[in-house]
Amino acid sequence: MNARRAALHAAFRDPPPGWVRVPEAPTLAIRWSREVEFPADHPMRGWPDLHGGKPYANWEPTYTQHVFINLTHPASMPIIRVDRAPWVECRDSEATLTRALAVLADPEAELER
Repeated sequence: MNARRAALHAAFRDPPPGWVRVPEAPTLAIRWSREVEFPADHPMRGWPDLHGGKPYANWEPTYTQHVFINLTHPASMPIIRVDRAPWVECRDSEATLTRALAVLADPEAELER
């Protein structure tokens, strides 16, 4: 096993700060998440003011963005999944080990791509 693959496998065993294991995933998976406020021009942002209440009981003016790194088996190419917002389709892509390690180091940059 080369050094990059070993580093990625180490991250799956002991995720770096901000990353968590996804135990219910059928593959080896880790996830990084952050809460973001709805954009100023998004219809949900002004809902309480426009309609006099929350659209549902647990409504918050935020949503969660996620970045996942998955391995279907230990020798496979990593798959990076970016989930920018609930109203945008997720993007999956196969990645090199170098790119997967870069995403691991700076997941916010992946959300900006």
